[in-house]
Amino acid sequence: MGEIDAVKFTDSSGLQMSEPGEILSFQIQYWNGAEMLAVDVAGKQIPDSIALQIGLYNHKMMVFITDICAFSEKKEEHIFLPSMNLIPIVSKAK
Repeated sequence: MGEIDAVKFTDSSGLQMSEPGEILSFQIQYWNGAEMLAVDVAGKQIPDSIALQIGLYNHKMMVFITDICAFSEKKEEHIFLPSMNLIPIVSKAK
């Protein structure tokens, strides 16, 4: 759990693993301004529409990334990674 610059949700590199492999899918739960949504995402990148809503409506509100499925090159099998609980913040220009 931790704070993260809201801009990171738009990063084109998407979710990253600490070991060699590839993120295949995940679920993201966030507030869209009207209700809490849980969206299943294929691939490693948060869709732009979701990143925009997170930037608009989730400042200092928890965003949950769960059910992270990946392929581990080291183990040569599918694995599930630990969930992430992130709090988007807007960093101040220096």
